[in-house]
Amino acid sequence: MPDLVEKNLEYERAEYGYKCIKDIIDNHEAIKKEYRSDLLQTPARIYNSGLLQTLTFYCSKMKMERGRKNHFIPLNLHIMKWILRGELGTAREMWNENPDAIWNMYRTRILGQPENKMRYTERAMSVIVWMKRFAEGMIEK
Repeated sequence: MPDLVEKNLEYERAEYGYKCIKDIIDNHEAIKKEYRSDLLQTPARIYNSGLLQTLTFYCSKMKMERGRKNHFIPLNLHIMKWILRGELGTAREMWNENPDAIWNMYRTRILGQPENKMRYTERAMSVIVWMKRFAEGMIEK
């Protein structure tokens, strides 16, 4: 029988994953298909290259594609918010979806804490599973 704490954490992951996909559907109509496509590829990218390299790739794409609808901004933001949840100031600093703020948060909080790399990877993968499930069911190809 699963531990109650683990059950609650799994529920939180599912709820967060649903909210992320709902946010894309409700607020980012123009990019939802690209978001879905890259979200579905994210676990393989993390598995093949690692979390840090994957998020660095997403951050570089955020900066390269400024001025047009960019699905890497909410994708990166959704993953990083879950990874860094509970850390002081994180939500307030990231809510504005500013690519520079996200990049700086990534650089200082994630790259700046190599001892937490495995913990961050586990957090990311555990929530991406739920995000993928909801994206597959809620966003058309």
